[in-house]
Amino acid sequence: MWLKYLSVPAGDRRAQDADRAAPPIDECRDAIAAWLTSANIQQTCGAGRGGITGKFDANGKPLFLYGEITGYWLRWASLYAPDPQRMGAAVQFLHDQWSGPDPAPTRFGAVADWRNSALFSFDLAMMLRGLADATPVAGHDRCARTAARIVPWLDRMIDAQGLLQSHRTLNNAELPSRWSTLSGPSQAKTAAAILQADEWLTPQLRSAARQTLAHWCNRATEHRDLHPRFYAWEGQACAGAAIDIASVLADCDDAGMFPEQAGIPGSPSRGDIQAQGLRLLCLGAAPDQTREAVAAGLIQHVQADGSVCCHLDEPGANVWCALFAHQALDWLCAQRRNASAPDATTVI
Repeated sequence: MWLKYLSVPAGDRRAQDADRAAPPIDECRDAIAAWLTSANIQQTCGAGRGGITGKFDANGKPLFLYGEITGYWLRWASLYAPDPQRMGAAVQFLHDQWSGPDPAPTRFGAVADWRNSALFSFDLAMMLRGLADATPVAGHDRCARTAARIVPWLDRMIDAQGLLQSHRTLNNAELPSRWSTLSGPSQAKTAAAILQADEWLTPQLRSAARQTLAHWCNRATEHRDLHPRFYAWEGQACAGAAIDIASVLADCDDAGMFPEQAGIPGSPSRGDIQAQGLRLLCLGAAPDQTREAVAAGLIQHVQADGSVCCHLDEPGANVWCALFAHQALDWLCAQRRNASAPDATTVI
């Protein structure tokens, strides 16, 4: 059943017989984990050695290395696949990237990407949190040296009110208006991640993270895009605040699919949003039937090799979608065995 299901292109799975057998959640989870540990997601040589790829094209070619996703991967690996050599290489990549006088490119190797014209506090926070997670496996001193390269850049992103800015524009570039270029509730996850690396924070950064978390808590629905909206709730949950499951499910359709934007039913489903939604439902103890429906929607994004696509009609693998999806399905499997909620502080 597993191979038969995954042999169908992701975009065509909605057309399958509605009463087919329930998706094999545990096998799907394990296939994603196998892809994340065996696929060529980590650069093994050259200037980007140790860095984690963000996306692959339809032919399996890595498109860019991504500091934020390297931080995500370090957290995932510390939880699910600790490997001193691979994690040490990822830490060294971050160290090399941030050892110069100028900020590292957001997407290393993607020369024309507009994101390389800015420095994002969210990305830096995920790197810093990943280093904290990697410490027991990759070594405290190595991770601390790398963190010392990143913290000063976050210090420079504290505004006059003592809050973290979403970004800094580089070289007077013109940036598009996106959730990542506007201060908003998603900064709750930025702040919560920074506070998980408390040992390395300056007093002003610690204070700014706390103020930023308090400022944006309980404001997630100000984001129309569900991706940053779910980030906001993730940060809130990590800080110990409750999640309103009714609000999370407000835009979920009867088939368990989340749209890309609130208020626009039928807008394209995304693998990362679907996984984020499932994680939030696990944290909030949503009804079993609801969680299973959302999980079935997530599995539509899983491809035959265990990789995960972002959009159902988009070829190629997306690493952060795979990281989120693996954890979401792992949490669901755990809750099938035990009704207790997962540890929100471990959310990737």
